[in-house]
Amino acid sequence: RGGGLLESLASADTVAFDKTGTVTRGEPAIAAVVPLRGASSGELLGYVASAEQPSEHALARLIVAHAAAEGATVSAPEEFEARPGAGVVARVGGRLVIVGKPALLEEAGCEGVEGAQAAAAEFAAHGAMLAFCAVDGRVIGFIAAEDAPRDEAAEAVEELAQAGIADTLLLTGDHERAARAVCGATGIAHHHANLLPDGKAEIVRRLQERGRTVIAVGDGVNDAPMLATAAVGVAMGDVATDITADAADVVLARADLRRIAGLVRFSRRAMATIRTNVFWFALLFNGIGVALSARGVLGPVGAAVYHQIASLLVVCNSLRLLTAGRLEERGRVARAWEAIGTWLHGLSHGLSVRRWREGWSWLRARRATILRHGAPIAVVLYLLSGLYMVRPAEVAVVRRWGAQCGEPRQPGLHYRLPWPVDRVARVKPGLVRVVEVGYRSLGSGEAVSGYEWESPHQAGQYKRQPEESLRLTGDENLIDVTVTVHYVIRNVHDYLFHVSDEPRLARVVAEAAVRDVVGRSTADEVMTDSRLAVEQKVAATAQGWFDRYECGLQVTDVRLLDVHPPVQVVPAFREVASAMEEKRSEINRAEGYAKEEVPKARGQASARRLGGEAYAVGRRNRAGGDAARFRQLETAHRQAANVVEVRLQLEALERALADREKLILSGRSGARRQMWLLDSQGVRKVMGDGAQVTGDGTAGAAPPQTPPAAPPATGDGAQGTAKATEEGSR
Repeated sequence: RGGGLLESLASADTVAFDKTGTVTRGEPAIAAVVPLRGASSGELLGYVASAEQPSEHALARLIVAHAAAEGATVSAPEEFEARPGAGVVARVGGRLVIVGKPALLEEAGCEGVEGAQAAAAEFAAHGAMLAFCAVDGRVIGFIAAEDAPRDEAAEAVEELAQAGIADTLLLTGDHERAARAVCGATGIAHHHANLLPDGKAEIVRRLQERGRTVIAVGDGVNDAPMLATAAVGVAMGDVATDITADAADVVLARADLRRIAGLVRFSRRAMATIRTNVFWFALLFNGIGVALSARGVLGPVGAAVYHQIASLLVVCNSLRLLTAGRLEERGRVARAWEAIGTWLHGLSHGLSVRRWREGWSWLRARRATILRHGAPIAVVLYLLSGLYMVRPAEVAVVRRWGAQCGEPRQPGLHYRLPWPVDRVARVKPGLVRVVEVGYRSLGSGEAVSGYEWESPHQAGQYKRQPEESLRLTGDENLIDVTVTVHYVIRNVHDYLFHVSDEPRLARVVAEAAVRDVVGRSTADEVMTDSRLAVEQKVAATAQGWFDRYECGLQVTDVRLLDVHPPVQVVPAFREVASAMEEKRSEINRAEGYAKEEVPKARGQASARRLGGEAYAVGRRNRAGGDAARFRQLETAHRQAANVVEVRLQLEALERALADREKLILSGRSGARRQMWLLDSQGVRKVMGDGAQVTGDGTAGAAPPQTPPAAPPATGDGAQGTAKATEEGSR
């Protein structure tokens, strides 16, 4: 995939192999099923196969197939969890089943791990793969499987050594003894055991950091990180998974390890062909044609034919790669052409590796000629080095001894003084740059994947940065916010002379602007109500700091991508939101009640006020009438004062003689004598001549007895009256 891999393959000096399915056949066979602690073979095989049923690991599939062949009871697990490079944890029939390496069982606190390891020591010494099983915290046995190396593995390692590969190593997740046994059988120099997928990739990365060019060979899902990290990743085509094939740079159509050495030799042959084409045909042959044309030997037509001949030689020389290894079966012409190509390869290789002492001696012997002809050429070339091209969408700034010289150059061909006087800095002011706050977009090589046995792996598109995304709002709420800030170069001079680390400056400014604006806003404003306003404030704040720093950058856009409460406070946030909704409901209900009751109360108050005013008018009128009547009575009383005295005297007698009959006689002589009696029969009037008048005005006989006389009472002309009352009447 790509011609650039030829250079990496040609310069490779280290090959890293995966073990299972790559160096070995990938078709292990069950060597033994060893139950412990009173468990039976069928019970052990059933638990292990049930727990491994969802897994995609080669050993897991082998155990499941063996259990089906043996007739063991296999059921689907209720729960399943894969531990990459360690084993699986499942719940089968309500019981906790752990299958994997001893480290996984020890981590779970299972009993009998050491005894099981001792029982499996003999199998481990022969390189067998072991799967220990524990049920409800007790080890009940283990299953051993053996995977023999490929037939061509040892021959492939030997051919790699002959091809100039300095080092070979085996990277495996199996235990140390299994790795040592495979290395002893195949001749691989070094090995690393008990590795997780990331561990394999880390070893390859360390080798490359020390200057090694590593070819990684693998076939399984766990090998994808190693293949992606290596300079060249090789996948075993007919046994590799889709993920491994996608991560690899080279896919072998047939799983034959000997083809790797042939691949290295072919790459080196291709690079030698490229060097021959460049040195002999592109430079020397065409240089001779230029010299002949300059002297007039070749005219325009001859120069065109000469150029086509040079191109044809390049094509023919390159076509030899298609027949590599098969020229022995052709005729003499083919063998002669192969011999010429080999001689040219050797000559070009010799020129590239000639010892520096011989070259120095040759230069000293011809130094006068070189100086005479080379100095003018060097001066001309030095002056021509001042030519430079400004590409479209670029702006170039010439720095003369560090200071800007003239205005920025627009796209086109320009000239400046050669180095070290002038230097050219190119920028793209129209290019929109992006700074991400709270997350990072991932490229194809940075995809976050989980490498496990049981599932196809999905690459993530971005990676969150919790330390950047968590923010405290102005109303003391925590929110998780991711922001993208777009900016361009506004002032080329300020950008070149005031900014040394543009990405870091932009990120610091963007983070500070987001933190400042969010810290002054409420959570509702950031998440819902005023999101656009918050984005505008962030842009304005960031632009203000860019202007303050005089960095020549301009913010073009700010977008809040993902705003939500932190996962840890989502339940509490929902409760607060419910409470706020209930609060708004109560406020609306109270406002409605107030709008209904206030007009009613105002009407009642107006009615009461009018009633009070009417009552006050009535009371004033009544009081005026009472006062007028009282004045009239007072005037009448003043005019007849004796009447009042008689009335008061009579009332006093009535209270003093309440239970007795009373006779009041007038002392005025010649006055008419009358007597009024009051009893239960009504009012009777006793006349002076003895006649009797009843209460209804009829006359009757006088009573048989005359009431006893009462002391006389005198008055001023008032007539005498008599009042008689009985007990309980008046």
